[in-house]
Amino acid sequence: MVCLGLLASLQRTHSEKLQIIPMVVIGAGLTMAACGQWIY
Repeated sequence: MVCLGLLASLQRTHSEKLQIIPMVVIGAGLTMAACGQWIY
C-alpha cells in the first residue's frame, strides 16, 4: 500500500496529493504492526 501510494502521488497534481496521505499512513501502520507481531 505504501508503494502504491507513492506511485499514485507521482501521477497526481498538488491538490490531489492530499488524498494519498491517508493511504500511505495506513499502509505504513499495517506494515509496522505486521513486523512487530512477527518479531514478538
